[in-house]
Amino acid sequence: MENMQEARLSFIREITYEVVKMIATNSNISLKEAKKEFTKSRTYNFLSYSDDPFVEEGPEDFFEMFQNEKKYGRMITDTQLYLEQHPELYQ
Repeated sequence: MENMQEARLSFIREITYEVVKMIATNSNISLKEAKKEFTKSRTYNFLSYSDDPFVEEGPEDFFEMFQNEKKYGRMITDTQLYLEQHPELYQ
């Protein structure tokens, strides 16, 4: 069980680092500022405290969720947003 916890913490650190780099680049801010912004978000909270030990989203997904959280107030990926806007695709 300890190895699972270590793997989970490593996953969180790696995803956080990649998302922070994307935020910094996209917003033209420092890594420190980007990390502060990300760690205050619901998206980071989901990443860090999800009950699912096998979160399948990658850094790009978390970056999209973060961006959409800021823009729409919803933690949602671009793909999920597109599918919501085009329900005819489900027919």
